[in-house]
Amino acid sequence: MDVYTLKEMKKLIKGHGGVVAYLGTHDMRVVEDMTAKGNEKAELIYTAMAYQVSKEIAGLSAVLKGKIDGIVLTGGLAKSEMFIGLIKERISFLAPIFIFGGEMEMEALALGGLRVLRGEEKVKVYAPEELPDIL
Repeated sequence: MDVYTLKEMKKLIKGHGGVVAYLGTHDMRVVEDMTAKGNEKAELIYTAMAYQVSKEIAGLSAVLKGKIDGIVLTGGLAKSEMFIGLIKERISFLAPIFIFGGEMEMEALALGGLRVLRGEEKVKVYAPEELPDIL
């Protein structure tokens, strides 16, 4: 039985879980290439991930009582026609789907900073005791 330190466990959970744990890569383009070359394990993991995303979206539709104006998919995987296709075939009946491929975190952070500088928004300082105690 392997024994891990807290630091090692954090690294396993935050950086080496999910697809990396199964296939050894963070790059979903590599995973898509693996599936295209007939790697059944890669295809299973990739399909399962799309299935899980679809399931989460469908679950949230119940919270909204089916009153959904649209579903927005963003991030790096939203650039993948293959991944989006797998999701669309499961949830397209719920509402129109809008795709905005790419990661926009830096733009969002910059715009947030700009709103603070313009006085449109106040800075929120999170004290350590206010943060959730996870790991």
